[in-house]
Amino acid sequence: MRRAAIAAISAGLLAIGGWVYAQQSAQAPIVPFPAPGNIVTGADIGVRIEGGGPGRVVGTLMVRLKDGSWVPVQLGRGGVHKLDTN
Repeated sequence: MRRAAIAAISAGLLAIGGWVYAQQSAQAPIVPFPAPGNIVTGADIGVRIEGGGPGRVVGTLMVRLKDGSWVPVQLGRGGVHKLDTN
């Protein structure tokens, strides 16, 4: 009786795990747009569009320099730092 209950619970967990795995692998991949690299811009801040999928866009935040060139933005500080508690 105990072995049958453990077998039933194990089979149920295995089925649930398979269903969860199938849901995550069924997501659509990121597909590049026909003209990647376009910058959707405001005055000095923009987003370089690199691709997208159904209902979403993937891109990089860009900033315009004084000479008119665009550079990608790096937000935050790299590495591990002590928390400032002033």
